Amino acid sequence: MTIYHLSCRGISPLSPLSIDFGTRLNLFTGDNGLGKSLILDLVFWQLSNNWPNEYPLLYNELPADVNSTVMSETGRRIKQGHSFDSDFQFWKRANLGRPPRTALIIFARSNGNFTVWDPARNYYRRSPEDPESESPRMYNFGHNQVWTGIEDPLSKRWLCNGLIRDWVLWQKEQNPNFETLCKVLRSLSPSDQETLEPGTPKKILVDDDQLYPTLKTPQGDVPIVLASEAIRRISALAYLLVWTWTNHAVAAERRKWNPTQRIVILFDELEAHLHPRWQRRIIPALMEAVSDISLRAKVQLIGVTHAPLLVSSLENLFNQDKDKLFVIESVDKCVQTKNINFIKKGDANAWFTSNSFSLPSTLPFEAEQAVFEAKKWLDDPNRDVNKYKEIGVGLANTLAEAHPFWSIWKFQLESLGLEIER
Repeated sequence: MTIYHLSCRGISPLSPLSIDFGTRLNLFTGDNGLGKSLILDLVFWQLSNNWPNEYPLLYNELPADVNSTVMSETGRRIKQGHSFDSDFQFWKRANLGRPPRTALIIFARSNGNFTVWDPARNYYRRSPEDPESESPRMYNFGHNQVWTGIEDPLSKRWLCNGLIRDWVLWQKEQNPNFETLCKVLRSLSPSDQETLEPGTPKKILVDDDQLYPTLKTPQGDVPIVLASEAIRRISALAYLLVWTWTNHAVAAERRKWNPTQRIVILFDELEAHLHPRWQRRIIPALMEAVSDISLRAKVQLIGVTHAPLLVSSLENLFNQDKDKLFVIESVDKCVQTKNINFIKKGDANAWFTSNSFSLPSTLPFEAEQAVFEAKKWLDDPNRDVNKYKEIGVGLANTLAEAHPFWSIWKFQLESLGLEIER
């Protein structure tokens, strides 16, 4: 476990916030605009001492502070905090000295971008003799940079070659990284019958000499840059898992360290663009993929989802001793974060109407409104009898003939001595 606790105040919309994390999997659900993604940003900040977005977090009201309990690389629990200095407009760290080295962090953003923080590559200066020679504070991969790499604007050195060049080079040289990439791609595949398997690299344009990675399909090898958004996103995640871990291991060896045994994966709507068949596999697959890159690494996953099918997929995986399910909701204009019991529903539909998603039903909106009006009419002791035909028309126009509410409607009308019209 890497982060144990997170709390904050003075930060909208989460103030006040207090979370005790599970050791393995932590999943947040809730409506839009309540701060789920902000929690991931706060976690990244507290673990890396870097704000992952372009603009740093600002306070909503004073006093504003953020506190956390994390585990350092040496295995010590460390309490740390930040408070907002309104005079100088920055977050002041309460602890003296350098922040702790925590874990390898991979943050998969909702917009398809990624942010990586490596304690072996992003913590120290490049040269002790040159106080201005700082290592990159983190690796921010925009959509194009995942594919084409990151170049240091000052030294003009390549910090990351990018998926296109690394994949082709690893495959050509039969690098062990390519074997690991194949394993991770297989683990993250939609199904055992529909696997992500590298094909032969190929050129795309007459005037472009670049070889591009391909994936095998029933129609032939397809260049990955021309694949669907879902396949590109998961392939990028697979590449970054391999790239982050292998480069961390190299950097740790050069520093005479042991590679970290803790990995934190943050994910924001990982299910975006994925077919439902893929959604219900992606979290178990992600946990399996981490074991593909390191059998000894302990992973802590913290994620946000709007997909009931994704939560449903955890029913045979969820461990109450290691995992936690949270719901963020607005109560009396205040945002509350609650740790709720994970109870098997046996059906993805049941998760739609659970506390995690709080839908009134799984019906189309118009049908749901028609059933609501019908139930309201039936429950009213002073009901207008002449209105039942109008309500019946509304049901007939929106509700499927096989829906079980028709049996209730028919029985209730017969008990009132009324004839059903459908």
